[in-house]
Formats: sequence, structure tokens, C-alpha cells
Amino acid sequence: MAVCVSIMDVVGRATGLFDRIESQGINEADKATGAVADITCYKRDDIMLAIKVKDRTVTMRDFQDTVAKANGGVVSNILFAVPAVVDGDVTTVNALKQKTWRGGRNLYHANIPSLLGHIFVLLDECWRIALLRRVAEELQRRGRYEDRAEWGEQCMSS
Repeated sequence: MAVCVSIMDVVGRATGLFDRIESQGINEADKATGAVADITCYKRDDIMLAIKVKDRTVTMRDFQDTVAKANGGVVSNILFAVPAVVDGDVTTVNALKQKTWRGGRNLYHANIPSLLGHIFVLLDECWRIALLRRVAEELQRRGRYEDRAEWGEQCMSS
């Protein structure tokens, strides 16, 4: 969650795509907050992107639940930042993506390491440094001190 929030914050500032990022706590239920997803990216007051973050392989049901929540609102772009889709659900998830697209919404999924790698290619050096710092700050803010130490070790070894 911290890495994904940081990516969107820095990309938003670097490109002007987003001017505000809101995120939930790590284990905070969407229903409790009324949010469509874990992270919401805004431009002015319009939702530009809703992001569902999971550290597990997701199922068709995960996609269906999120799309159902989004259909009631103004969310037209949904990203699942997840390791993968359950093998048996890949075909049905792809069909849901196509159906969602035909209905005027965009549904994507990507794993965070891959997303991070692509973002690094697009950002100038000053923004890459800002992103690394932003992740450390977000981990600190969330009280994830063990994760912050691990993040620092990974950055030093890269």
C-alpha cells in the first residue's frame, strides 16, 4: 500500500495527472469508509483513478466486487495493484475487463514491482529520488518500521 500510494503521489506531482491522493489504512475495509478502492487519485475534485491493492493473488470475485462498487459512482478507471490473478480466473477476468470497457470504464491490473519498474523509466532522476524518499516517508507515517528498514536495504542493494 505504501509503495503504491507513493508511486501515485509522485507520478501525480511529476506529470500533473493527479493533485490529490487519498488512501485507507492497510487493513481498513472499503465498506467502513465508503471508498470504492484502497487508493483514490483526484484531479481537482474528480476521481481519475481508483486503486485496489492486494498482497495476494486475486480472484474474479475481487474484480466483480470492486466493479460493482464503482458502478454506483463516477469511477471510470480502476487499477488492481496485485501480484497476479488466480490461474483459473484469468479468462473470466479478461472478459470482465472487456465488458467493463464496453460500458465506458477501464479496468486494469498490474503487479507493483512491474509498475514501479515502468514508472522509473518514465521519471526524471529527481523524481526517482523523490519516489524513493516518499516510500520511506509513507512507511514511517504508517508505523511500518520493519518494512521501512527492509525498503532501505533493498534500495541500497539495487
